[in-house]
This record gives sequence, structure tokens and C-alpha cells, in this order.
Amino acid sequence: MSKYKLNKKIHSCTVDKELLINLEDCILNRIIDKVIGEYLNEEMIEKYKNNYTISIKEKDGLEEFKRIEDYKGPLLPKDTNQVKLDVNLITPDIPENNIGLSYISIKIGFNIFYEEGIEINIQSENQSKQIASNIYDLIKETIEHKYNGNYVYHLFRTFDFSGFGIALLSAGVGAYFTLLISLQFSSFTYSSLITFLNYLFFLFYLISSKLKPYIVFESTKSKKYKKRYNDIKTLVIFTIIGSIIVKLIFSYIFN
Repeated sequence: MSKYKLNKKIHSCTVDKELLINLEDCILNRIIDKVIGEYLNEEMIEKYKNNYTISIKEKDGLEEFKRIEDYKGPLLPKDTNQVKLDVNLITPDIPENNIGLSYISIKIGFNIFYEEGIEINIQSENQSKQIASNIYDLIKETIEHKYNGNYVYHLFRTFDFSGFGIALLSAGVGAYFTLLISLQFSSFTYSSLITFLNYLFFLFYLISSKLKPYIVFESTKSKKYKKRYNDIKTLVIFTIIGSIIVKLIFSYIFN
């Protein structure tokens, strides 16, 4: 008898109802058809499907469903911070179970705070690792269609950017760039401009990390955040272009 536990982090992605429908189909149909179905009889397959649940956690509580179709509405609740899909099965010794698949557990967790992921537990006679790997490949293939680039705004998510941390980091970054630029440019105006642009970029990065969470739950709130991000990005671009143009004009006039 072998046991295998597989844990994988989830790439930054957008979780919407379409993805949850596809993941549910993956768990309840594709995984059975392509991986474990041949080792289980109809009774065990039915039990496996009945053990499936999906839960949506928001600010005020947790709601659990047997199927995603039981959740009405095209968007998730606006304060959604966690979604979990969970299924498990303990099988008795049956002749049809020709590899002795005695236990299977699949947990898929999307969390705005990053600590969730994919967890697969398999216990069988001798193919536990291969079964878990095949299941993971199907799940990953399903989620890949919803990958986004938000991870670039969370490269330093292990650091604390709140309160004193922000002030200290801002001062350090500003001092570093000011010193670096002062050594390269004799003109104080150039130094001031480039330092300002670096501060602007740093501030934009911090704001973006809030407006572009690692895991996006498609809701009215996420749509509002997306609009704010686009507005701020446009403002930053125009500010950068405007600052450079003003600098060039003044350089031309006074030189």
C-alpha cells in the first residue's frame, strides 16, 4: 500500500463562475473518465460525486453548495475572499478496484491571501503518485485558461508593506535612487525628475497590488477595482509623458 500527497500553489488567475463550472466538470467527469473511473464500480463513482462540495466565503460568512449551479447569479459575491472545491472517497475492498484505490481526496482552494492551492491525497496499492499527478494535470489544464499577470504586483508579498514598513521602504528606495542619479547626472533637475518618476512608479506598484489581487474573484467589486486601476494607469502614463515633455521644453529654453 502506498500513500502520496501532492501540494501545488495556484498561479495568479481570475476565478469566475465559468471557471468553477469547468473545474466542477473536471472533478466530477473528466477525472473519473480519464483517471480513476476504471478502478471504481458505479456505486463508488456515485458516492464520490455525492461527497463533492463547493464553498464560497465572503466577509460575513461561508456558503456551501452541492453544485455550482445552485449558486444563482453570474458574478460572485462582492466580498468573496475564498472559494473551495472539495471531494473525497474511501473505498472498500472490491474486486473491480484492481489497483486497490482505497482513498482519494481532492481539494482546490482559491484565496485572496495566497495560502491556498491544490491538494491531492491518494492511497492505493502501487500507483498513488501517478494517479495524483494525472489528476493535477487535468486540474491545471482547466485553470490555465484563467491565468492573469497579477503576480507581477505581488513579487514581494512576503514583506509587510503596511505602516512603518512602507515608510521605511519608501525612504530607502528614494535615498538609493537619489544617490545613484546624483552620481550620474550633474544637473539637479534631471536628478529630481528621475527620482520623482521612480517614486511615482513605486507608488503605482503599491496601489496596483491592492487593486490587482493575486487571485481575482469576478464580482462587482473586482470590476470596480479594474476600472480604478485603468484610470490610475492612464494618469500615471500621462504624468510621466508630461514630466518628460516639460523637462525637455525647459532644457531647450534655458540652455
